[in-house]
Amino acid sequence: MGSFVEGEINRELSNPFDCQEAKRNDTVAGMKIISIDYGSYYKNICGANVEFSSKVAITGTYEHWSEDEYFGDCVVFYPDENSKNKLPKMISDNRIIWFTFTNYKEAVQAFGSKGSEGIVTIVKNNYHIIWYEIEVSNTAKLVEVLQ
Repeated sequence: MGSFVEGEINRELSNPFDCQEAKRNDTVAGMKIISIDYGSYYKNICGANVEFSSKVAITGTYEHWSEDEYFGDCVVFYPDENSKNKLPKMISDNRIIWFTFTNYKEAVQAFGSKGSEGIVTIVKNNYHIIWYEIEVSNTAKLVEVLQ
């Protein structure tokens, strides 16, 4: 399992980025890495956790899921084509770009009841790539709904 401490030089990495080369305080897509960990975890499942700071405005589609088999009740967000490049992506991650909101109650207040969906521009913070060979999602904190 690899884990990095603060790098001597803060670098701007290309997007998508190589998580094995990235270090704390590097930036990807204008977002600063605040923690990074990769390697083998529970039952030798390969994975990575990369947390970013920085607020960014993105546009896309939200969906309020109810009792999903893997994620339960959650609000998910799929960035549109223009916004995808504003979110860091690992070279090794072949999933479509989407995330769940960590502040579920605030997302429900902003987007409505279970089953609701729509197109919106939001400000999000604390983007977190969670990548394992099992069902997980990236996460972010909803800061503000712009439109």
